[in-house]
Amino acid sequence: MKANKIRIAGLMVLFTLLFTISCVQPTKKQRVEFTVDARELSDVNTISVRGSVPPLSWNQNYELEDNNHDSIYTGTIVFDIPYNFVEIKFVKNENQFELNNQPNRKVVFDESQNTHFNAKFDVLKQ
Repeated sequence: MKANKIRIAGLMVLFTLLFTISCVQPTKKQRVEFTVDARELSDVNTISVRGSVPPLSWNQNYELEDNNHDSIYTGTIVFDIPYNFVEIKFVKNENQFELNNQPNRKVVFDESQNTHFNAKFDVLKQ
């Protein structure tokens, strides 16, 4: 009887380990180059991106750059995640989210692990 309990306990531990290991998905690095057209906006100090998975979050801005002052903002973010997409929204001046009452943007990663994502601020392509 005691031997059966030990065997059952051992099998439970083994199944738990196998289940835990099999649920872990391998991650891969996904490099995304963002380009955001903000030429039709006024009073822009910054354009940022927020998103659903690290290094992005919905609570903190990842600021994009406009080095040549043409209102086209760019930036590169490297994700190390097991998913093939990320959901994002762009933000004007630290707290003005685009696409109010509309779905988030979905960035689907390219199989090459280098994705170029072009967007116009507050315009969701249909």
